[in-house]
Amino acid sequence: MCKNCLRQGYTLIEILVAISLTLIMAWGGITYYNSFSRRQKVQQAVEKIVSDIRLAKSLALSQQKPADCDTTLKAYVFEITSDASYQIVPECEAGLLDPTKEVFLEGVSLSGTLSTIRFEVLTQAVSLLGLETEGNLSVSSLGGSYSRTVNINAGGGDIKIE
Repeated sequence: MCKNCLRQGYTLIEILVAISLTLIMAWGGITYYNSFSRRQKVQQAVEKIVSDIRLAKSLALSQQKPADCDTTLKAYVFEITSDASYQIVPECEAGLLDPTKEVFLEGVSLSGTLSTIRFEVLTQAVSLLGLETEGNLSVSSLGGSYSRTVNINAGGGDIKIE
């Protein structure tokens, strides 16, 4: 053999080390992406819930009466209907009407002390069903690894996200 000849190719050990390092980096990237994806789902769900609570409040303040309300509009109700869905329902003198908006959230679950928020039209009062001052709604990823909490004050419907 020639002592000055250049070595050609890679040894089996070098190839195995390169493949191992590539797999370890890919595994770390996939793990981080899954965690990021869960956090994003929770954050998007929280923003959607807060937006729809503000929508219900805005509809009540503007006294926007639905077409199927033949009597006086009393309130708009934001109601948690299951552990992953909610709806906005107008309330007239005759009772609750069909929901104005129904939302099903994917990849998250809802829990907490808050189940119903009622925004009254004429008095502009905010009432939280079964609660006197403040209610909270926890939004968690399905694995439970990440959660955010929405706090609502009954005094004026102020919303805080934690």
